[in-house]
Amino acid sequence: MKCTILADGDFPSHELSLKALREADHLYCCDASILKLEEWLGQGNTIRSKEIYVIGDGDSLGSHFWGESPIGGLTVHYHNEKEQDFNDLTKAFRFALAHGESDFTFVGATGLREDHTLGNISLMLYYLCITDGHYPIRMITDYGCFTPICKSTTFNTFPRQQVSIFSLRPDARFSTEGLQYPVSNQGFSLWWEGTLNAALGDSFSILIPQEEQAGLLVYQTHEPKAL
Repeated sequence: MKCTILADGDFPSHELSLKALREADHLYCCDASILKLEEWLGQGNTIRSKEIYVIGDGDSLGSHFWGESPIGGLTVHYHNEKEQDFNDLTKAFRFALAHGESDFTFVGATGLREDHTLGNISLMLYYLCITDGHYPIRMITDYGCFTPICKSTTFNTFPRQQVSIFSLRPDARFSTEGLQYPVSNQGFSLWWEGTLNAALGDSFSILIPQEEQAGLLVYQTHEPKAL
């Protein structure tokens, strides 16, 4: 079973991020993102999930909305969580995790305020730590996909797909295979050092020594770089 968490950034427009909305078994909305979803559904779009869960503190939704009638014939459940130690994205993730979800896709988590965008992207590694790396986690944007990893992983790809690797731990060492600019048992002390690489074929691998327990964030573009 796959779940999709819709954040309140720019509403998805790329087909891959919209597919994550349409085909999710369960859909979770961060606070006011339910308003954007309602507008999108009103344009004749449909989703597989028969229930929608709305999680947040209500600060951007308005208390008058909580408890309103179902949207587009779908059952809507509201979970108002007032604590301010975590943002609505994390509240939605924890709620979904507590309800037995084990495959997570995030959409609508970028755009608008840049501080929210950076925070949401970095949270992918935090969520990976919470689940001890046992569950698939990905963030799909309108331009690419972020995937957090903590062990050796092989990615499906295509020639000239642009690939960036971010490490939040400068001492974390790893290697790569199948990328234009190989990495050999080294770490990155600055975020930009692993950016703007490219895939050579149909797959590439990131090799993390078992003792490293490194957390890396891998970005892959939807489209190849033009010749």
